Amino acid sequence: MTRNRPLRLGIALGVLMIVAHAVWAMCVAWGWAQMFMDFIFRLHFIDPPYRILPFEMVTALQLLGFTGLVGLISGYVIGLVLDATHGED
Repeated sequence: MTRNRPLRLGIALGVLMIVAHAVWAMCVAWGWAQMFMDFIFRLHFIDPPYRILPFEMVTALQLLGFTGLVGLISGYVIGLVLDATHGED
């Protein structure tokens, strides 16, 4: 069995996190985010308590950078754990 290559897993998870949050940022920029959040809360029988703030490019870039870093680190750690617990056969 081959090793999982923690860095490749980290990069993949980081990119996935960036893409997901880029879609969210675009929804905020296009004015769709509030409608989406209200819909999701109501599906769970919750009166929507949150208000989406106006789009700011700096905040969106910070969101993408932070979530990408969290994904990279998380994927790397998961890869290390998988490699450590699934030895060569």
